[in-house]
Amino acid sequence: GLIALYLYDETENMALKKANEDQKMITGLLYIDNYEETFENIDEVRRSLLTALVDRKINKYMLSIDAIIKKLEKDKYIFVFQHKYLAQMEATKFSLLEEVRGSNIGNDAPIVSISMGLGVNADSYLGGYELARGAIDLALGRGGDQAVVKDGNKISYYGGTNVQVEKTTRVKARVKAHALKEFVE
Repeated sequence: GLIALYLYDETENMALKKANEDQKMITGLLYIDNYEETFENIDEVRRSLLTALVDRKINKYMLSIDAIIKKLEKDKYIFVFQHKYLAQMEATKFSLLEEVRGSNIGNDAPIVSISMGLGVNADSYLGGYELARGAIDLALGRGGDQAVVKDGNKISYYGGTNVQVEKTTRVKARVKAHALKEFVE
């Protein structure tokens, strides 16, 4: 019998596939939790200092992951970055949460916290934004001060020192229904 054997070098194809995956864009939303309540009880000078400190920490962190960030409102940001940095962010359990919580300009200054929502592996940029909106709604619905990564139907929570996978409850079902209602309107 005759046997034919073909060998293909897949190294270049695999490297290109990984490079393509690493360059996918991830959309994120970042909100300062309870902005009005946090900043209303401190004087104007301290408010400016605390706002500047939080903005600086956020911008420094986003620079470290090569992200583009835009402030939408006084307490809301949108950012985009490459997928290759997501593993680094997850490994450090979104260290920005702790950095911002540690912002201090004096003993009587309030503790500032943030919430983040990330939309991963969407088919389009708009889809990524919608996943990020759903993720930030979940983070705020769970009390804030955490990051939520929404990868299709898989949801991961990062806050403090523990990581959880979502368990469906009636409260979460209501939050999802509310988010869907907002989207339709």
